[in-house]
Amino acid sequence: MDPDNLLHYRNVNTGHFESVGGDLTLGIYPIRNLSVDAGVSYIGRRDSYYTTDNFVFSTSAITNITLKFLKNIASVSMFYKYSGKYPVPTFGSEEEIVVEYMEPHHNMDMNASVKLFRQQVRLSTGVKNIFNNTRLTGIDGGSGHGGGNGVSSLVGWGRSCFVSINYYFTKY
Repeated sequence: MDPDNLLHYRNVNTGHFESVGGDLTLGIYPIRNLSVDAGVSYIGRRDSYYTTDNFVFSTSAITNITLKFLKNIASVSMFYKYSGKYPVPTFGSEEEIVVEYMEPHHNMDMNASVKLFRQQVRLSTGVKNIFNNTRLTGIDGGSGHGGGNGVSSLVGWGRSCFVSINYYFTKY
């Protein structure tokens, strides 16, 4: 394994995995043409290589806000997600698997769209990964067995812009 190569990964079957938890999502329309969705999740994970039999929990939260205007022909949307500290198995040595934690992070996307030609064509544009997350670094899991080697994870290719055109076929 080459620690300097970010794309170098090694897979291993860990045997047994369990998860428990849930999420709660709420959607409201505070004013006409504005929708707000928000949610939170709390998920626990337990695997055969954890040093404890307890579940390790992590939290995430999302928000999606959409504003429609011009008689619902155009819209602007914003999506935000917070991901809390979560466990990641990694190799502490050639044979030893240890649990480290990915640092908490934020992500946001924004887009705008308009329907054209009797609403058969939708033109959209936007920005994904506004906070430009590309690589997250780890937090030492405190295993005391060679941990803290700076586990990292590729989470995206960075900020990107897009334009899309969709054509909707209709039946007569």
